[in-house]
Amino acid sequence: MFKKEFISLRKKTISILSFMFLVPLFYIFDLLFIGTGMNYMHLIAYEFVVLIFWISLVYTYTFYQQEEEDKAWEYLLTLPVTKSRIFWMKMLPRLVIITILTLIHTVLFILYLSDVNINDVGFFHPVSFYLLLVFMLFLSAFTGWGWNKGKVLRGIFFMWGVFFPIIFASGKIFEYFKITKFMGIEIDFWSIIIALFIIMIVCGIAFQSVFANYDCKSAEIHTRRFTNITLKYFIPIGTISIFLIIIL
Repeated sequence: MFKKEFISLRKKTISILSFMFLVPLFYIFDLLFIGTGMNYMHLIAYEFVVLIFWISLVYTYTFYQQEEEDKAWEYLLTLPVTKSRIFWMKMLPRLVIITILTLIHTVLFILYLSDVNINDVGFFHPVSFYLLLVFMLFLSAFTGWGWNKGKVLRGIFFMWGVFFPIIFASGKIFEYFKITKFMGIEIDFWSIIIALFIIMIVCGIAFQSVFANYDCKSAEIHTRRFTNITLKYFIPIGTISIFLIIIL
């Protein structure tokens, strides 16, 4: 299962990274006809980050796509493997490829972006960028299966009822303690990381509780359980965040 997943992801990754060839083409065209003198190594470094982010989005979107399209959940549950093994056989190939790509990005960052103001590259900083990608992968793994019913309404509640209040509350707390930067990166970015981390923990708890008892019953039954567990945590977390925003 790991090998099959890895091969599938590798093909998607290579197809997306093929867009890297656009920059050398622009460089040749610029050299021959325009002559702007642009620093194309900076452009390559930035483009690589954008492509990694694109790859991560594809990975998150397709986490359970194959099983849903093939109606293969029932078959997977009959295999002599634990549910946690099924999960990690899908997650590990994604983490391996994302880690390799981030290491390449780190080299490019050190070579070609180290002279750029850190405030201008906060999102592109290897540490914060890798944390964001990992959080996205785990969050998609936990929610992509559990939130597949009525996803529009739940998505609205998820984003506006929890995600943004946590971001703003975190910012208020940092501001209260007069913290403006961490690891040289603006606190606004870390507020997003904190929000993702809290939401990932809640969704992970719900996912573990439901997926551990997942069987061949209607997916709607399991989805309802997942939703009830997450709401039990999200409602007080969202309420506390709004309270902190008001008082700080």
